[in-house]
Amino acid sequence: MCAALTEDPIMCDEIIYGRDPHGSNCVELMELELTKDIRQDAKIFNFRIIYADEKSAAYAFYMDNKMPNFSRKKWDSICDGFYSKYKGFSDVHQQWVKEVRKNGCLVGPTGRKWIFEKHLKKGGYHDFNKAQIYNYPVQGTSGDAIKLAMVYIRKRIKDLPVYLVNTVHDSIILDGRDYTSCEKAGRICFETFQEIPDLMYKHFGWRMPIPIMGEIEIGERWSEVREIKY
Repeated sequence: MCAALTEDPIMCDEIIYGRDPHGSNCVELMELELTKDIRQDAKIFNFRIIYADEKSAAYAFYMDNKMPNFSRKKWDSICDGFYSKYKGFSDVHQQWVKEVRKNGCLVGPTGRKWIFEKHLKKGGYHDFNKAQIYNYPVQGTSGDAIKLAMVYIRKRIKDLPVYLVNTVHDSIILDGRDYTSCEKAGRICFETFQEIPDLMYKHFGWRMPIPIMGEIEIGERWSEVREIKY
């Protein structure tokens, strides 16, 4: 959703063409050989820095002993490289900050409005929390997309012995009586997710610049689920 909202050309291309941003940033920015563990570190880095205050991002990674043991200077270079690579993303972040400092709020593409309050900073002045400004539009708009998908999924599974239970972050949980019904419901969910850009335009007039995909997992127990390909 961050790519959709900021329309950063690099982020959008990575999604459209199925490129792996975690792997590429591991090699390009962290300058490490790509392994499963290092890719996971790069994945954590990518998601954290999207919501990080630029002034403290490198220090936060440097102080986290679960992240690669780089020097503070190295983390500064990695963070600067991220903001340079995704300049469109960085520019939109700055626009959001200016908008909030001017009006105290942001309005998303679905009409959702986020109102922010100033907080006392260590320097003795009051300002808005940048992490909240970066986070709320992404999480809020993602939530709108998930809820919209749920409305259509519920309508489309009404004749199946399957129940829509709830959501967990960006996942939709269903409970069914047999594998065949669950497999059919999974296909409906998968196809509905692919329709999200069209549904967002239909209901909110917003054209998303990227496709939306999803993964379907089925199992008798949460610990036994396996991915189903469609």
